[in-house]
Amino acid sequence: MWTLGNPCPIPALPAPGSNTTAPLSSCHIEKFPAYVVNASTVKQVQLAVNFARNNNIRLTIKNTGHDWLGRNTGGGALQVYIHHLKGFEYLPSVQIGKYQGKAARVGVALEQYELFPYMEENNITLLAPGSSTVGAYGGFMQGGGFSYITSRFGLMADQVLSLEVVTADGRFIHADPQENEDLFWAIRGGGPSELNIRSALNADFNRQLRDRNIGRRESTRTTTWVDSTTSYAEATDETFWNGINAYFAHLVRINDVKGIGWNSLSTQPPDPVFNRTDRVYSFTGQVIIPGMSSEVFDDFTKPIIRDLHNVGIHVNATAGWWESYPKYSFRPNGPGESVGNGRFVSRLFPRSVFEDPSSPEFLKAISAIRTWVQEGFYNFHSVDYHPSYETAGYPGTDSAVNPHLRTAIMHATGFDTGSYGPERTPQQMIASHARLNYYAELWRNATPGSGAYMNEADTEEPNFQESFYGANYEKLLGIKRARDPWGVFYAVTGVGSDQWKVEGTNGLPTQEGRLCRL
Repeated sequence: MWTLGNPCPIPALPAPGSNTTAPLSSCHIEKFPAYVVNASTVKQVQLAVNFARNNNIRLTIKNTGHDWLGRNTGGGALQVYIHHLKGFEYLPSVQIGKYQGKAARVGVALEQYELFPYMEENNITLLAPGSSTVGAYGGFMQGGGFSYITSRFGLMADQVLSLEVVTADGRFIHADPQENEDLFWAIRGGGPSELNIRSALNADFNRQLRDRNIGRRESTRTTTWVDSTTSYAEATDETFWNGINAYFAHLVRINDVKGIGWNSLSTQPPDPVFNRTDRVYSFTGQVIIPGMSSEVFDDFTKPIIRDLHNVGIHVNATAGWWESYPKYSFRPNGPGESVGNGRFVSRLFPRSVFEDPSSPEFLKAISAIRTWVQEGFYNFHSVDYHPSYETAGYPGTDSAVNPHLRTAIMHATGFDTGSYGPERTPQQMIASHARLNYYAELWRNATPGSGAYMNEADTEEPNFQESFYGANYEKLLGIKRARDPWGVFYAVTGVGSDQWKVEGTNGLPTQEGRLCRL
C-alpha cells in the first residue's frame, strides 16, 4: 500500500527447507485511519460527518477500495466505510425534470457483479464498470465512470437523474435538475470524496438502456517468439508497428458505430535462457460493439483484419456474440480482482488525432506510444471510447464531467516497472516516477490541450486542475467553498486540494501524515 507509505510490509519468507524463521515486521498503525465508522444508516453517516467537522478531524470515505490515488485513506483519519450501503429498486415509471420513463433506484455501494442479476431480472441494461468489484455509484460515477457500452450510452455520470446525499454541514438532502442543482451538477463528474457522502437507497434514477446484445472480436499478435524447440517469426519490428498504425486507424470508425476498443501493448527483452535474441512485442486488441447483430458485426470487423493482412500481420481473430450486456460481462467464477502496489500515468487522446491516419497529429501520437514501449520498456493499455455531449443526453450533458472526456477517443494508461514497495527507499521511488513522467510527457506533447481521466491517473499529474476538470474547475471550486467551507471533504487531486499538505511523507505523494492547511 504505497499510498500510505507501506505501513505494514509483509516479511520475506525463508528459502524452502531452511531452518530460519520468517522475520517479524512491525506495522505502523498510525499511518492507517485511526477509527472506522461501518455505516449502515444515513444517521450514522451524518454523525460521522458532524463529529469530524466539529473536532477538526480528517475525514475519509471508503466504498470498495478501488482507488489508485489514495483518495479514500489517510493517516489518523476518521474513515466512513459505506461498503454495505446497498439497495436496488426497479421503477417502471418516473418523471424527474424533463425525463419520463423507466429507471432504477440504486445504492451507493452496489458493485458491478451485483448489478447484472438485477438487469436480467428486470430485463434492463444499466451501465456498469468493467471490473467486477468496482462500486458503480460512488467514486466511479463521481469521476465520470466509463464502461464497455460508454460510446453508445455515455458515462455513468450521464445516467443519474437525482441524488440523495449527506453534505459537509451534516444535512441529508435531495439534489436533481431543479433542487440543489449546484450539487447535482458538481457531483456528477466533479470528483470523488469532495462534496458529500451519498447514502444507501439514494434516488439515482438510471435511465433504462436498450440494444442489449453485444459483440466482440479479439486478435493477438507478436513479433518473434522462441521456445526451447521452435523458432518462428510472425513479423518484423517495423511490420508490427505498421500493424499498430493500421489498427488504431480504425478507432474513429469503431466509435462512430458506438463501439469501443480495448487494447494492451508490451515488450519483452531478449532472453538467452530461451535462446531468444530479439525483443518481442505483443499486442492484444478487442473491438466491442453493442446493439449490432452477429452478421453485421462480423462484416464490420473484417476490414480491420484485412488491413492488418495488407501490412503483413496475419492474425487469428476470435469472435463472440452475446445476447445481453450482463451475459457478456458476467464472470461465472464470481468477483475478484488482482492487486498491486505500483504507479501509472494516463492520457486522453482526442478523437481529432485519429481522424486522418496520415496526419502529423496521428503519426506523432503513435510515435509517442511506440517510444513509451520501445524505449521506456513500459506496458501500454488503452480503452477507446467516445462519450460525446450528444451521447450524454439529458441530463448528462449539463454536468461537471471533464470536457476533455467528451472530445477523447482513447483513454491510455501506462504502468511503471519500478517497485513502490517497502524494499525501496523514497529516493528510489522518486527517481522511478521521474523516469515514468519523462516518457508520459511525450503523450502530453502529442495531445496538447487534452487531459487525463481522474479515476485512473497519476497522483502527481501536472496541472491536475486543468487535466482532470478542464474548464469546469473554477465553477467547482466556487461550489466547494460555498458548500464545504470547513474543508471536511478533502481528497488528493480533488477540487481545492492544493490548499492542503500532508506532512511527513519524505517527498512522496502519500497520505500517511498529518493533513494541514497551507
